[in-house]
Amino acid sequence: KDKIFEEISKLEQSEVSNVDNSTIPYCGWALGNLITLATEHDDLSNSGCFIQGLDCCLYVDAINCISQNLLKCFEESKGMLHCIDDRATNNTSITEEADTNDSCRTKTLFMDLLKPIYQQWHLRKLLILAKEDVPCDRETNHDLDQRQVKRRSLKLTDIICFYYYMLRIFSSLNPSIGPLPILNMLSFTPGFLVDLWGTLEISIFGQTGQKSQEPEHVKQLAGSSSGEQISSTRQRRNTKDTPKKWANVLHKITGKSNDADDTNLSDSLTSENSNDDALILWDIETMRQGSEGIGKDVMHMLHLFCAIYGHLLLVLDDIEFYEKQIPFTLEQQRKIASALNTFVYNSFLQNSGSGNKPLIDVTVRCLNLLYERDSRHRFCPSSLWLSPARTGRIPIAAAARAHEAAFASLVGTTSGIPTRSSVLTTVPHVYPFEERYLTV
Repeated sequence: KDKIFEEISKLEQSEVSNVDNSTIPYCGWALGNLITLATEHDDLSNSGCFIQGLDCCLYVDAINCISQNLLKCFEESKGMLHCIDDRATNNTSITEEADTNDSCRTKTLFMDLLKPIYQQWHLRKLLILAKEDVPCDRETNHDLDQRQVKRRSLKLTDIICFYYYMLRIFSSLNPSIGPLPILNMLSFTPGFLVDLWGTLEISIFGQTGQKSQEPEHVKQLAGSSSGEQISSTRQRRNTKDTPKKWANVLHKITGKSNDADDTNLSDSLTSENSNDDALILWDIETMRQGSEGIGKDVMHMLHLFCAIYGHLLLVLDDIEFYEKQIPFTLEQQRKIASALNTFVYNSFLQNSGSGNKPLIDVTVRCLNLLYERDSRHRFCPSSLWLSPARTGRIPIAAAARAHEAAFASLVGTTSGIPTRSSVLTTVPHVYPFEERYLTV
């Protein structure tokens, strides 16, 4: 592997290289050629297969290795291009137009080589191999005297890593529609998103082998989110509470207060909003360090999951979400929301650098879509949204001042890097509404 990339590097340095971001590095063409040689596909029928005798485990490993190198080249190219743009700004419009046309043709040619990647048959065949868990014999040393055979099978984590890299590559090379082709395929491949969350869930919450114990009021909230249970519960409660309601009305008319009812109401709100146990429950320990506290594998899984699920949430209607509970149960939705909420808040709190910006962007987008669902029709207790900031929370007045100062200094700076000042505008729900209202 190292020898191959060393030769590619020498090849690139041997010629006068254009640092334009639209240029495809040699490792990119190696990636496209490898995919083309390993697959046979029909664009019209959207079908295909791997060539006979292909070691799919080795194929995935090779693609992941080259993709990682390609993304590194893209990052370096962006840095070089930024420096050149700062020094030279006298290019003519004719030259720029010619360069743009050439780069578009180059990108189109390269993206054509990657077509099998966003066809559903490609993902399905890899998933089948991963579930079958068939080991492949691989020679780890090509020296005849020291030749060794290593048995390894394709894992779901390998496939997740594969499509994470592809998602990033598509985002870099296709600015018009971005990763839309690959997101469409991943979102609507049956079972993939659920399997992806299952693997990510174990990494975040651990493999306990049993369902998490949610507070009773949360379970009641979940039950009240589906149709028939709502109507039957309301009917029973209305029958029991009718005398109490009339008594409350009479008390209000006469100017008397019902102390018992007021106390019960206060206790109910306290148990949901301020109960320390509830706040601790939704403050996910493994996410308390934000993007700085998770490993590379979890980072890849989280990025891919949020990108896919955020894309799916745009078209998922409320009947599927609340009643049919597709693709996740409401309990799973609360787990997802709590994990993302804790992760995003603490990533801003830790002032994560620009290297983690793509991950934070997709997690924020997915989190906001879930919060919008909950705002329209509740499936989470309010303690879930408040829990990350339960201790050591930045005072909201200080957060507002920090945001104003950051906004005033955006000109000529890298404004996209997540910072503490972003908390108030990106995840304001971590502050109780009363605090936000009083600050305004």
